[in-house]
Amino acid sequence: MNKEKKNFWGMRNRLIAAFLAVVLLPLAAISFFLDITVQKQTKEDFINGTTREVAQVDNSITIFFEGMKQNTKMLAIHPVTRRGDGNITTYMDKKGGADGMIPMTPLENGGYEAELYQLFAQFTKSHPAVSTISFGTADGGYIQYPAIPRKSGYDSRSRDWYKESAGKPDQIVLADPFLTSKGVPTVGIFTGVKDERGVLRGVLGFNIDLPVITEMVKNIKIGNTGYVVLIDQKGTII
Repeated sequence: MNKEKKNFWGMRNRLIAAFLAVVLLPLAAISFFLDITVQKQTKEDFINGTTREVAQVDNSITIFFEGMKQNTKMLAIHPVTRRGDGNITTYMDKKGGADGMIPMTPLENGGYEAELYQLFAQFTKSHPAVSTISFGTADGGYIQYPAIPRKSGYDSRSRDWYKESAGKPDQIVLADPFLTSKGVPTVGIFTGVKDERGVLRGVLGFNIDLPVITEMVKNIKIGNTGYVVLIDQKGTII
């Protein structure tokens, strides 16, 4: 009797074990593959979402700079900018003070220089992203808004931004980012200025302080802790 009872319980346990194996092994396999599928889908969703965010940032920055390029060209063909009569101050032969600096005084100088300066001032005030407007002329004159002193002997024609733009005056040149004297990262946009006869008068430039750009993207988050980093075409972090 005891032997039969033992055989019964042994058979019962084996049946239970076989039943559990039949039920649990497929469940385990399903759970394993479901976990892999979920992980894969989560990863794909993250990549797709991140790609869309980055594309949106890239599109916003592209639109911004295209607008700035158009503004640069618009100011370059403005009748006042093109009309210049050679009466813009030059600094090549002037002597500065004890610090070697020469004040820039376009409003005091009057005439065309004052008119051009006022045009730059109005444009900058209506386009707050533009921190500086500069104009170097073919005869060595130089003016910018806002006015800041120039070093004795300053000649914009020797600067890379002037030479590059003067070499292709019909194009718009986007210069590499640089630090201003105040330590602000800035990018320059330059183009040639021609008079009505098509003669090169000089090079006009906008400075765009890059904090304006970083302000556009600083609140964009990638996932829970990710963020956007802007770099220039040389890989320098902006």
